Amino acid sequence: MTALGKNEDFTGDPALDKYDSKIKCVVSYYPLTTFLNPAVLKNSNFEDPKRFIPMFGGLLKDKIELATLTSPVEYLDNSNPPILLIHGDNDNILSIENSLYMKEVSQKKGAGVELVVVKGAGHGFRGDNIYPSVAQVNKIAAEFIFKNL
Repeated sequence: MTALGKNEDFTGDPALDKYDSKIKCVVSYYPLTTFLNPAVLKNSNFEDPKRFIPMFGGLLKDKIELATLTSPVEYLDNSNPPILLIHGDNDNILSIENSLYMKEVSQKKGAGVELVVVKGAGHGFRGDNIYPSVAQVNKIAAEFIFKNL
């Protein structure tokens, strides 16, 4: 959201306006990408409707405007900075469907989103014999950042 959200939607301290807030690229590990697609939320930490009460102050069905405002996928367009998503295919906290969905939407909207799937990895890249390894994932991320700075 920091990279994709529009300044007018997320106003901050005016004293910070003198700083350039243009983000050059994003690397996001096992992200949540939308609150609006039930298929993405299935088999995740957010399948329980009560999970939204502390976040949104109510049930998702009653807070669609806030859910839209905080769903990164809703902000994708061809002006976004390059984005690299890295997600384990066994993540049961935030399903890999999040990253797959963002990649799919980005292709339709012409946004630059890449995805690295970590085989055998759960949330936080937990798992035995994951591939690529955490060291390899960090190398991929660093290379992406250096390429886009």
